[in-house]
Amino acid sequence: MVESGAWGAFWKTVTTGDFDMERFREIVKTIPSDLKLIQQWARDTADAPVADCDVPYVFVLLQAAAFGGKAVDRMDGVWKHPGFRSFWEPTETSERRSVVNPMMPLPATIERRVADLVADSRLREVTVKHCDAMTTIPRGVTVYVDPPYLGTQQYNGRTLDLPVFIEQAQARGCDVWVSEAKPLLGGESVRLSKGRAKGGISGARRKANQEHLTHFTTNRGALMSGPWTPFEWAAFVFGSTLLIAAMVWLYYISP
Repeated sequence: MVESGAWGAFWKTVTTGDFDMERFREIVKTIPSDLKLIQQWARDTADAPVADCDVPYVFVLLQAAAFGGKAVDRMDGVWKHPGFRSFWEPTETSERRSVVNPMMPLPATIERRVADLVADSRLREVTVKHCDAMTTIPRGVTVYVDPPYLGTQQYNGRTLDLPVFIEQAQARGCDVWVSEAKPLLGGESVRLSKGRAKGGISGARRKANQEHLTHFTTNRGALMSGPWTPFEWAAFVFGSTLLIAAMVWLYYISP
């Protein structure tokens, strides 16, 4: 997994075993039990200084409180967010008849789910790189990309030139799969869903979101072509040097 934002920081601490569950519980305890006060807690927390080591813990809570579930991120020491949910109760005239909680899910559920992730030893087998995906494309692998859908809320200050990324990945012998709200040119697409009808305060979306999966195949000959990374060049030179040294020893030095 490669992710340059706060999600990358969260998943990296989980998969490396560095996630401090006790510290996370301490932060969860600062959230008010009164649902009507959680929005202000989120605002105050987003404005307050936070140590780098606490970013993964604070992030996952702020993300749950974000308005509309839109992206929260941290850049240049500042939380970037779309605002936070308030507690909402149905009125006599509203179509929706259930409350809207200020965090989805609520803190106790988040704590339980994160604890399950931290305790899952299988995640230690997952490698997470907290960096720019454009600089981290290995050779000959299957790549799945889940970018912000076209026409929807984009990530705060983070962009991915998708056509360029696909081209570079194909040049490195990769098969690329991309989720999007519509079929993408140059690949084979299949629609996964017809769109979700529910959502929003009223209980109905004005426009249903569709999901398409597009597959971009590649020429396996690209595994030995295309630009090499500095690491690959270093490995090639090192391996070639060892091979030459072994041949010299066998033919000229060994008895």
